[in-house]
This record gives sequence, structure tokens and C-alpha cells, in this order.
Amino acid sequence: MRFLPVNLTALLVELTTLEQAIALHRNLINEPIEGIMQMLPAARTVLIEYDPLYLSKQQLAQQISQRSFEQSSLSLGKLVKIDVEYNGCDLGEVAEYLNLSVNALIDWHTEAPFQVAFTGFAPGFAYLKALGTSLVVPRRNSPRAKIPAGSVALAGEFSGIYPKDSPGGWQLIGQTSQAMWDLKRERPALLEPGDRVQFVNAQKIAITVPKIIERSSPPSSVAPSTNGLIVNSSGLFTTFQDLGRVNKASQGVSPSGAMDQYAYRVANRLVGNCLDEAVIELTHGHFSACVAGELVVALTGAPCQLSVKDQEGRAVECQFNQPFALCEGDTLSIGASNAGVRSYLAVRGGWLCDKVLESASFDSLAKLGPLPLRVGDRILARTSSLLSAVQTNYCEPTERYPTTRDVVKLDIVLGPHCDWFSEHALDVLSSARWVVAKQSDRIGIRLESTETLERKVAYELPSEGVVAGSIQVPANGQPLIFMRDHPLTGGYPVIACITDYHLDLVAQLPVGASVQFHPISPFAEI
Repeated sequence: MRFLPVNLTALLVELTTLEQAIALHRNLINEPIEGIMQMLPAARTVLIEYDPLYLSKQQLAQQISQRSFEQSSLSLGKLVKIDVEYNGCDLGEVAEYLNLSVNALIDWHTEAPFQVAFTGFAPGFAYLKALGTSLVVPRRNSPRAKIPAGSVALAGEFSGIYPKDSPGGWQLIGQTSQAMWDLKRERPALLEPGDRVQFVNAQKIAITVPKIIERSSPPSSVAPSTNGLIVNSSGLFTTFQDLGRVNKASQGVSPSGAMDQYAYRVANRLVGNCLDEAVIELTHGHFSACVAGELVVALTGAPCQLSVKDQEGRAVECQFNQPFALCEGDTLSIGASNAGVRSYLAVRGGWLCDKVLESASFDSLAKLGPLPLRVGDRILARTSSLLSAVQTNYCEPTERYPTTRDVVKLDIVLGPHCDWFSEHALDVLSSARWVVAKQSDRIGIRLESTETLERKVAYELPSEGVVAGSIQVPANGQPLIFMRDHPLTGGYPVIACITDYHLDLVAQLPVGASVQFHPISPFAEI
């Protein structure tokens, strides 16, 4: 058992087998350690996020190392039967690779009991491990651009079912009509860690699908009003965001939430809202709207040109990082950001928007939450009694928001897999200037350089949990910083992780800005 650093509030427990990872995860569920916030088991590891106010990483590692647990699977999970049409386009090739007939492969897949080892990649995607004889199948050399929802597939020692249309490199052996992810169910994910799965050949046996239980929304403490905005220009990418979906990893759902959480909280504070109220996140500004009724709003984050005109075309006083009033017929115009990337528009009382899994955040990877705003959308404000006074004395330092001319220094924690890289690669990581690439978004910030990060370990990394700020290094040696909408698991080694206090700064990096990494301490196992 190894304890590897991830960031200032997470560590990775590395074990030898999948069964050991499952057993440790089960042990920590049955006998929880105070201070653990969330756990994510994977192929050989358990990612543990903890509250450093309760215990240090050394104390956490010591308590876990003293645990006595047997290597076993979660045999008490519920049994789910899944009907499969075995007609996948890779079925014949997989059978040939395994030196089996197609019928023998189908027989193995339907006779072997499977168990959900862990979740990740996408909401509702479960990694299923055969409890008996396990067959190992390589991924495809070239991933497909689109795999249909319901595809039953094999890769490595796992079987999986794609919950939605998505790219992927697994070998396709069949198709199921059962939904892996359905928000109408009380538990949207059909499969969770520990559940047992039995595949059934749909041509032979009829299957009863689980009953769908409609979820009712809890009564709201706030009421809608007719006050709001009518969108004239929606900008490049404008979404609702709040603090995100907390502790939903067991369903394969990442936290998401506002990219710059400091600016998000400031926006709510300025208008007197609770700090977890949904706001509008703007990417590079370019937003305008007509006002219906009366509102008090505030705009924070990346500085933008801001103007308000009344029905007669006269300028109305407004100021960035300060609350200001809007009246019927006013036009709110937010221009391009001149530094940073993301700005936040809060309204007193909060925006009226539907929550999905207890959050109004739009997750751009999982496609969860209210959709991005479009021209013509009417956004209503809410009325609430849970308000405090507006604040008018806030002054934010502008150096928080970099430009394309800046070199931004980011503190990092080395690990968990920097020992997979050569000494030269570790020197390059901190000495090179990495440029933010155009492909950057809420899922990840892609970096480019003439230098590359060379690996000294060539074999494939089993899937394991990652956190926001993880610096993953794919085969091309160019790092990728996972951000708020990142997948829960990754298959490339993580060389380091951005410190928690610099994540908001990363969220404001514009394309073309340069980054230089600064390790806050040498790499050391815990």
C-alpha cells in the first residue's frame, strides 16, 4: 500500500489489485474516518478527498495503514439484470483475439457474474469486473468518434455500457435498451459501486427493467417574479453556475460548478445573496439583454466593458464589482473581457433555473443542468427573504486576471505519478513556459510548448480518480490541466496538481497566456 500526494486536500492510496481497492473502499464506508469528504475507488487505487481542518494527510495515511481488511468484492450489492443484443461490430474480432468462438464469448459474458468496481468517464458509466474467469481485451488502436448510447463493450479486464453517445476506444460486442442514466429515476445511475450485474442474452430471456420513480422537487423557499432579462446576445458560452454537485462521484458525476469560485462568491455577496446562489457565468463577455421589471445586479470576475442605457437611450450609472439597479426597458451590455476569461452576473434574489442533482450548474462534459443561454431566452429573477444588505465597498485587485502578455506562475504539488517521468521531464515541467492552447475549455486547459514531458514508465496506467487541477500528461507529452467539468477518472499519468488556492487563477487564463509551474515541495510519498 502506497500513499501518494494529489493536492493539499487529497491523497491517492495505491494498492496491488482491484479487489484490494474495493475492499479498502468498503472498509472506509463501513468504518468512516472523520474528515474524509469523498472517496473514488478505481482499478488499483482509492482517491480520498479530506478536510485538513480535521486531520493532516500524514494522520489520514496512518489511520488507513492501521486498518485490517480482507481482499474481497462487495458481494452485498443489489443484483441488476441487463438484456443485451449481441450484435456489436467488434464481436467477431474480439472472439478471434481471445481464440474463442462467438457463441463461446457470448456464453462467457452471460454466465460470468460481474460487479461494479468503480464509476467514471461519464455519469452512469460503470466499470464492471468479472468475478470468475476474467478475459483481458485491448482497447482499439484508434478510438471511434461516436459510440451509440447503450453499447456494451470490453476493454482491459472490464466490461462497460456507454450511457450516452460519446467517443471511445472500447471493443463493442452488443447493445442494450436499458438506460444507464435517467434523471427521472430516484437514483439516476442504474449501476453504482458494489452492485452485481448479470448480462442476459435478449434473444433468449425477457428482462424486467427497474421501475422508474418520478422525483418530486422539494418545496422552494423562494418565489418567481416577472422581473428578469431577455437575452439579446448570448456571447460565446454563457451558462448558469453555482458551487456544483457535491459528493455525486458514486454516480459518475463530477462536481462542475463556477470555474472561478472566488469571483462567483463575490458576485453573490455584492447583491446580498446566499453564497451558493446560482449566477450567470460569461466566457469573454459579449452579452446583452433587455430588462423586464426592476433588478439589482452585480458583475464580477474578468473585467469587461459594461454599460446600461434606459428606454430613451440615456446612459445609466453602473460600475464593475459594485451592485447597481436596472429598471424596466433598460438595456444591459457587457463587452469583451480585456483580461481574464470568465465573468459572473448575479441578481439579488437569485436566478430562477432548474436544478439537476441539487445543482443549477451546467456540466459541459456530462451535459447536465440548464442548457447554455441563447438569444431570446427569458431569465427570471426570484424573490427571497434570505437576503442580506448589498455591499458597495468592495475593491478587487486587477492582477488576478492575466492577459496574453503575462507569464503566470502556478504553485503545484508534485505527484501522484511524477515518478513515472524522467528527471529531465521534471526539470522541463518547472522550467518551460507553457502556452494556453485554443482547445481549452471548462473540461481542461491544454498547454503547448516546444518541450515535451518524457515518460520513463511505458506501460498503460489503469484508470484512477482525478481532481480539478490534476496535470495529466497524454502520449504527446503536452500537459492538460483538468478543470471543473473534468471526467472523474483518467487513464494517463498525473505528474502534478495545481494547488487549491491557484485553481481560480487557472480558470482565468486566456488563450495565448504563458504558464510556469512552481513545485511547492519535492515529491515524497506520504
